[in-house]
Amino acid sequence: MKAVEGTNAWIDVELAAWRSDSELRTRVKLHLDAHPAAMLILSSHFFDGATASLADSVEEALREGPQVVAKVAYTSTHITDSFPALDLMQRFGPRVVAICMGEAGTWTRVLARKLGAFATFASLDKAASTAPGQWSVEELRENFGWDRIDAGTRVFGVAGDPIAHSLSPRLFNHWFKQHNSNAVFVPLRIGTDHGGLANFLVEAQRRRWLNVSGLS
Repeated sequence: MKAVEGTNAWIDVELAAWRSDSELRTRVKLHLDAHPAAMLILSSHFFDGATASLADSVEEALREGPQVVAKVAYTSTHITDSFPALDLMQRFGPRVVAICMGEAGTWTRVLARKLGAFATFASLDKAASTAPGQWSVEELRENFGWDRIDAGTRVFGVAGDPIAHSLSPRLFNHWFKQHNSNAVFVPLRIGTDHGGLANFLVEAQRRRWLNVSGLS
């Protein structure tokens, strides 16, 4: 707290610590009252994968006031694990950061922009990644056209396993930019487990707001 005194700095606190430490809550609230431009991010991490309590954690965090943003991050093993993060961003928009960690969840970090989420997390450069599946700022901007993505952006992708080596996202997103097309092309690691591609398509089609428009 000493580091942020007298500033409009945002503070990121683990929700579990917020619940248990009354002194911490008091000091943070004093900071927020004194600095209306400051924000509090209440974070929850689920290292055993997505659970039914994801939305509960978000709602609990948001009850703490208008200067609060809820963050949830969880691990994934298959791309269908990423849909809960997309659902949270669609539901809560600018008051949530939802991250599905791992290669299967990389597209959630790109689509955070489309779904109006408060933010996504990116590294300053590729060598400084702090979580599996995390893009760098340069990759989000240059390879995926982050600054051009909005709610109307159509989603295309290349599916495969492995898929990280594919140059298709860079090539197609460059083409979209050159032709002023409101679309984004993402890598989708889809294996044969958990229903494979068929199950992914079912989940994607259930969410018309994703506007998944084609795959290669």
